[in-house]
Amino acid sequence: MNTQSISIPAQRLPADPTHRDQILTDYFADRVPYSAPDDNGDWRVTVDAAPTAEFYIDPRLDEGLRWWGCTVADIPFAYRRKRGVFLSLSDAWTLLSMSQWLARQNGLPPHVTVIHVDDHDDLMCPRLGLRDGQFADLITGQTMSLHDPRSVADAINSSAIGMGSFLAPLLHTLPSVDIRHLCDTAYARTRVGRFWLVQATEADELLALGTPRPSVRIIPSAGSSSSEQAVGTYQVVDDEIKLLADIQDGPILLHIDLDFFNNRFNGDSDWATHSRRHDPTYDQVMRRVERLVTTLTPVRHRIVDVEIGISPGFFPAELWAPVCDALIEQLARTSADGA
Repeated sequence: MNTQSISIPAQRLPADPTHRDQILTDYFADRVPYSAPDDNGDWRVTVDAAPTAEFYIDPRLDEGLRWWGCTVADIPFAYRRKRGVFLSLSDAWTLLSMSQWLARQNGLPPHVTVIHVDDHDDLMCPRLGLRDGQFADLITGQTMSLHDPRSVADAINSSAIGMGSFLAPLLHTLPSVDIRHLCDTAYARTRVGRFWLVQATEADELLALGTPRPSVRIIPSAGSSSSEQAVGTYQVVDDEIKLLADIQDGPILLHIDLDFFNNRFNGDSDWATHSRRHDPTYDQVMRRVERLVTTLTPVRHRIVDVEIGISPGFFPAELWAPVCDALIEQLARTSADGA
């Protein structure tokens, strides 16, 4: 039902199958692409969900799928709301919840803070075109607007928006955004300080050659004159104590990717051979959950939406149920608009 079929001119993809598969896999990182010659000599590319559990690496994946009540093929499309908290298996659906909140507002809020609890920044470029200030799904050709949640859901279903690219459309829509990124691994220590977030574009290289796609540049704020062009600020911290320092007024969108707490697999089939892994024990994870919730207490009344991405293939399946239950129990009362 969610399979996408696309015709790509022959000259845009190499004849060598290994090279062609690599290009398509990199482009459609969240899904599984297949290619075959078309009747007219072009390439017919089919983009689908992963057919087997091996795509998600986790040897205990079935435990998590039984808890959710779905199959492997459902993973890219599975989301629900429980006690006002938005849950999804693929983190791409976070943008749908943000869009649903935005659609309930009377116009654009002057400033929004995103508390981004995640082992990744999720600031990649989505497979959306940017034309005359409007987003266009490069896979289906449909327009997308964050004021129209149904169009956002369509773009996630098509894979135009992926699990690492859902923040760029938000930053190309809102007038002012402050992203506070809590990260517990080396990433947080290699990007220390405060940065400007500047809207940018990247030219598409496959589906719509040269079409600008929405992207974001991160520029150090120290000694920079980019504040006039910036849509907001970005700051990474590795400790909850620093998370709320000098936080601005206004609504807060709380996004939690569970791989913040444990990123055992990191989408890497060779995970078991790595000597350094972000793989805390169950008890350590649960203590970190409690620590995060306690830290958020002073701003609970300002959190208008809570989104939790589970991230199969990153966060271990045996922890899905207890961590989600603990977060929902603590955060259900946080979401001002949740029911």
